[in-house]
Amino acid sequence: ELYQQLSKLSEEDLYVFLQKAGRDQKARFKSDLIQINERVYNWENRIEKDIELRAKCYYASLVLFTFSEIKKLNWMAYGNIKNDMAMTIFKDLKPDWLTEYFDYILSENFRSYDYIRKYYVEGLIPKPSNPNYIIGLISLPERLRFRDKDNTDNLYNFLRENADALEDFWKVFEVEGVAEANMSSIEKYGGKPFWDQTILKLITTKIIDRKKVLTKTFEPLRREWIQFRSGWFTRFHEYLQPTIEERKEHEQQYLQLLSNSIPTNKSFAIKALTILSKNNLLDQKAFVNSCEHVLISDKKSLVNSTIKILKRISDKDRSFNVAISEKIVQALFLQDAGIQKEVFKVLEKTVKNKIEFQSKLDPYTDLIVPSVKREFTSWHT
Repeated sequence: ELYQQLSKLSEEDLYVFLQKAGRDQKARFKSDLIQINERVYNWENRIEKDIELRAKCYYASLVLFTFSEIKKLNWMAYGNIKNDMAMTIFKDLKPDWLTEYFDYILSENFRSYDYIRKYYVEGLIPKPSNPNYIIGLISLPERLRFRDKDNTDNLYNFLRENADALEDFWKVFEVEGVAEANMSSIEKYGGKPFWDQTILKLITTKIIDRKKVLTKTFEPLRREWIQFRSGWFTRFHEYLQPTIEERKEHEQQYLQLLSNSIPTNKSFAIKALTILSKNNLLDQKAFVNSCEHVLISDKKSLVNSTIKILKRISDKDRSFNVAISEKIVQALFLQDAGIQKEVFKVLEKTVKNKIEFQSKLDPYTDLIVPSVKREFTSWHT
């Protein structure tokens, strides 16, 4: 009987029919629907008539099933939440489990953001706190580019026109994402609309604050997200082309990154601090106190850049020489001839008494490369 009704009635008439059914009749329909769902929601089922019944079966399930039974329906069923009829039924029934249900769907599929957000906008649920809600926003460009060929500005327009989404935008700096959906993967494997261009346009049109954006770019770095995912934020920071004044304002954040566990974050910080140093704006004391974390790096370019800054500090203010000499010897851990020779050149300028300094070189005796032995023995006999 139910199968016949599913086949002949419209979605709206089916809903009215089930609502008017008596308790015993609903019990029979429920028993029938369990069997019908097993068939129509079978992925291997390619019978066109059954496929056409999937949406109606879902609407019938909303009327006849308990929440626990509805949760057991697979993605082919809950995908129907995007349809107007599902919205109509939820508005009418007002189930007390709706928020929990949508949280479950978000956990299963972050791309359901597009549809679940509509229920929030309609006032049926509070704004979801599930991280997948933000991941759904992060991944939005991949779906926008399929809906609109001329999609250069559609992400920008979406954020500009929807205050709730613009408010959630700030959380993309706080939610790391997953392997298939994070700021880096969306940029690398997709096309327009690009997040970096969109955010820049939001800044230039005064919709969001540039200073806040620059500050927020440090959040993923501070949280030490894996290199691939955090890399988008360092690139985006530089894409905004910070002025020298803006770099000075964020000097403390750059300095804090020197002890970061992600090598590319350290490199990003050193490049910014080098700019400040060359413009005589670097907090020299703070840098000297923080530089040991990069001096012991196994990345030659990172160590070399740090040594250059220390040399510049020494040339400008000899009062730092003692501290610099005690710090820079740690670069000898890197068994590279060029780096080790640079260390001894700096020591020649910063150390007054070689004999007193010898003990500080003891830990590095077995690390000196052959081509630098002569420089080492001149200091350590």
